[in-house]
Amino acid sequence: MAGILRIAIGLDKTKNQWVRNINCEEKANLLEIKVFGEENMDLEIWEAQRYADTLAKYLKKEIVLMVG
Repeated sequence: MAGILRIAIGLDKTKNQWVRNINCEEKANLLEIKVFGEENMDLEIWEAQRYADTLAKYLKKEIVLMVG
């Protein structure tokens, strides 16, 4: 749960609530998180990617966040 919460906190880095939806796709050794929303979400995605290590260790998968 902590890993998911850390990613969520990163996705609200600017406090502008630009993220509207996410879509997760699990693959063999990868979890892709596609982020949908408004404006330029590069900072939010960058910050969430920095926080993804906790969840990645738990799932034993690489986590990649990208604009959807």
